[in-house]
Amino acid sequence: MAKLVCSKCKQEFKEAETARCPKCGSTAPHVYDFENSEEYLNQQVHLILEEQKDAGLEGLVGGLDSVIINVKAKMQVKAVKDLLHSTGPRINDAFGKWSKRTFVLGGTVGADFLITIRTDDNPFQSVSNHPRTSHLPNTRLETFFSRHRMLRNISTSRDHEG
Repeated sequence: MAKLVCSKCKQEFKEAETARCPKCGSTAPHVYDFENSEEYLNQQVHLILEEQKDAGLEGLVGGLDSVIINVKAKMQVKAVKDLLHSTGPRINDAFGKWSKRTFVLGGTVGADFLITIRTDDNPFQSVSNHPRTSHLPNTRLETFFSRHRMLRNISTSRDHEG
């Protein structure tokens, strides 16, 4: 039995004869097979780009310098290997003690990925309870750093100091 997802309310459910979302009642094209969603994602690209533009979010990642991805300590090496296997970056650096290590993955263009581990209390614990990720509460995309925004914010801050 396939697992379905409703794109309107994000409800996950097992395939039923009607393929109707039990939460909001949506049907195709809003209900799709979660395990085989490449076609659905391709259909949604133009809609998402339009929504981002309408919401004023277009171009927010311009000048993106780095992305921090936090993972469980015992899964960090596997996460790094998976990213190296499935994306273009390579390991540029690694630093920190074994208990607080960070791998820096990057290439000649694009943002660097900092793969870190959390050993302290997780401030996101209360919101890390989605059914698909609750078993990995310390694994999350945490931070984006945009070089252009940092420079603009520094400039703005200096203007207000003077």
